[in-house]
Parts: sequence; structure tokens; C-alpha cells
Amino acid sequence: MSSFAVNTSTSATSRTDRTTEIVNARTKPACSFFELIRLAAVALSMCAAGPAFSQVDVLTHHNDRSRTGANLSESQLNTATVNRASFGKLFEYSVDGPIFGQPLVVTNLAIPGKGARNVVFVATMNNSVYAYDADDPTVDAGQPIWRVNFNNAAAGITPVPSGDVSNNRNYKGPFGIMGTPVIDRDREVIYLVARTKENNQYFYRLHALDIVTGAEKSGSPVVIDATLVNSAGTTLSLNPRRQAQRPALALANGLVYIGWASTEDIDPYQGWLVAYNADTLAREAIFNTVPTGTRGAIWMSGHAPGIDANGNLYIGIGNGTFAAYTVYPLDGSPFSASSGDFNGDGYPDIAVGVYAANDGTAGGAIAAMKGAGVNPSTKPTTGQDAELAGIQRIVAGQQYMTVYKAIKTEARDAAQLAVDALNGKTSSSLVNRQVNNGQKDVPSVILTPVAVTQSNIDSTVVKDGFWTVKQICTSAYASACAKIGLTGGSS
Repeated sequence: MSSFAVNTSTSATSRTDRTTEIVNARTKPACSFFELIRLAAVALSMCAAGPAFSQVDVLTHHNDRSRTGANLSESQLNTATVNRASFGKLFEYSVDGPIFGQPLVVTNLAIPGKGARNVVFVATMNNSVYAYDADDPTVDAGQPIWRVNFNNAAAGITPVPSGDVSNNRNYKGPFGIMGTPVIDRDREVIYLVARTKENNQYFYRLHALDIVTGAEKSGSPVVIDATLVNSAGTTLSLNPRRQAQRPALALANGLVYIGWASTEDIDPYQGWLVAYNADTLAREAIFNTVPTGTRGAIWMSGHAPGIDANGNLYIGIGNGTFAAYTVYPLDGSPFSASSGDFNGDGYPDIAVGVYAANDGTAGGAIAAMKGAGVNPSTKPTTGQDAELAGIQRIVAGQQYMTVYKAIKTEARDAAQLAVDALNGKTSSSLVNRQVNNGQKDVPSVILTPVAVTQSNIDSTVVKDGFWTVKQICTSAYASACAKIGLTGGSS
């Protein structure tokens, strides 16, 4: 196994060059392949000449659009091959600035005059992008296959100095390419965002580079801007000085999605997500997380938006005011109500529901909606644990469902397993699955959770005696209970 990391042994203010380290087993490996990239330090599985293993491209943050960070086809990395006796540094490459984004990998890339190569791509905060041979540092005499830099000191174009945008509390180096790029293998393009200061003005630019040569694609780069008029009639604009392009870029639906947070929580700022056409680099959509509020940065620890099988994006925002999320056309004018304007502010809502881990979290989300004037019945909210307050919110139509795990069944089966063990039985008819705990397969009893909605409260939590109708249907919920027919059961 190998990993790709940044040597941070010197401070960003005392040294402008950085060393990119490729780490691999000290023992001679058998073939050349990449298996895995994790976090900002990239783990690559690679070896020298020998039988070929499957090669894996890592084209986006955390390997795939679900951001699992996993190579589910991994077959070579285990405790026998990865241990302190055989794991170590293989070689290193020098780069010109700190690396905040995750390096990416393209395998078997045809390079004119050089043949097929496994290539690792690295972007720095000094606005440089490097393409290095990922297997052999001697094949190009330690030099990159190509390198581009977007600064031009003679023309007054530099990365943004930290003193211009921060209080230097966390980081004192230049602010250039921060978010992890994304690669489209079919288009043979790497998309990235560079941040510059140009004669006392600040800019973000979206670049689309040919992964073979590093050349700008047609129409690249484009200056990123985003302006909209919110429901209060206030004009909002993305501020390239205040906003930090921290999240990794995402690619879906033929669009490149770019998110923004802030720098050290220095106000004013808001969360932004802007989409550009992957072919033309034309801006297609603008999303502001708090159009009538403040903050709401899209941090996500540098992660990219998650993307499901239908091309839907999922983002999380940090500290800030709550608002019903809205999307705006390019001219910032309101959409019609038929476009999905559930809360009546003249703009279509993006947030269509809340997926909460438990009923307590669901209750908090519902309270926040109410506080913002949003009807929670228009935003289906899930929960878990079948808490009394959660069941009552379901009765009232404020929470859509909760997950119920029948405690009586759990207790009964656990007791039977204990009795079987005391009687010396090595197996039980209750066992329905083997679950590996990292050391061995453990005989297990897996029970099926139940989704509780208005339609089955009486046949689940009431029938099991988990809650009684009397407990659920207090005076505050009596009318709602009657409306859904919840009147019988235990008293």
C-alpha cells in the first residue's frame, strides 16, 4: 500500500516549496496499480513489474459520488501487506505550496511520446497544478509530466495573501487552489478553482484543463460570479475576498458544482453553491443557503456534495440562520409558485425534507422550520427510536415517520440466546446471520426495524404496549388522534 501526503515539517510562512511524499512498502512489490485514495492523504496501492491487478481511477473527492472513500474491489491491502515492518516511504515529489485538496489519480492515461502512464494530479495553494508519474520518480527525472501556474507577478496576479482575508489564526500561507478538483475521464478534463489577487481586486476562476497536456480547454477559464435578489428585494453577491472555496468540486448532470464557505468566520459571508456547464463553462444555477439571513457556510470539512443515483445533491451547512432553501434563475427573478414554492416566499424550495438520525434531531429541525415560518408538513421529516414526542408529531402531521425497533422482541430473543448458551448449545434456531466483528464471524440475530407512520401507530407501538393511546393522545393531540382514527388500544 502507498499513501500520498504533504510534508508539513516547516511553516507556510518560512518556506514556499512543499514535498509531496509517495509512500509504499519497502519490500519489492509485484505490479503497478492504484487501489485507494483516502482524505487529503491519498492511499494508493502500487507495485512493480509482475501480474496485473485491476487499476482504479480516483477522479473525485473520496473516490465516488457517495463519498465513501473506499475501493470496494480492494484485494491487496491487509495486515499481511500493510504493517510497520514493510510500510514506508517510497519516493517524493516537490511542489510549490501547501496542498489542501485531495490528489486525484488517472490510470493508463496515454501521454504523447511517453506511452500509457498512471498519473497523480496535485493542486496547491500557490495556484499550481501538477501531473506526476505515480509509479516511478526516475522516469521523468523527478519532473512533472506537466505543470501549470495561474500567477503572474509581473502583471500583479498572485494568490490571495492570508493577511488580506484572515486574522492568521489558523493558516498564514497563500490562498490559491483550496477545494479538491474533479476529473471527467470521458472529457479528459480536470476542473478546478483558482483564487487570485489582481491589482488589489479579488477573483475566483473556474479552469478546465486537458489532463493529458495541462492546456486550458475551449472557453476556459471563466471568472466566477453569482448575484441574486432575495425575497426582501436585497441584492446578494458572492464576495471573492470573504468567501473561501473550501468544499471539493462535484460533477453530475453535466454540471460542475462549486461550493463556498468563509475564512475564519469573518463576516459578512453566506453559503453559496454555483453550477457551471461542464462543456461550455456557462453558469447554469445559483444557490444561496441563507438568502435572507447570514453565514450558513458550506464547509463539510472540504468534502464534496454527495450525489445519489438520480443526480440529486446533498450538502450540509455550518453555523448560520435558518431559511427555507431557494434556488434562483440567472437573472435572480422569482420563480412561479408552480415551481415548488411551498413556503410562499415567491421562490422554489430546494430542501424537500429532513433525514434525521433520531426523533430528538427531527424535533429540532421541525422547531427550526416553525421558527422560520415554514410549515413542517410540507417538508417530510424522518426520525428514529419511536420516542413519545416523535409519535405525537407524527399524529399531528409534523413528522412523517420514525423507526421502531421492537424492544419486547429484542429482549425475548436475547433471553433465549442466553438460556441456550447456559445449556451448552453452540447454535440457536434464532440465529439468522453471521456478522464479522473484525476478528471472526459471530452468530447473530438480526431483527427488522419498522417504519411507523400515521397509518400503523396502532398496530406497532400501541399493539406492543410500547406506548398507550392515553399516553399519545393527550388533550393537545386528541383532535389529531381522532382524525387518523387512533382511539382504541390500551388506556
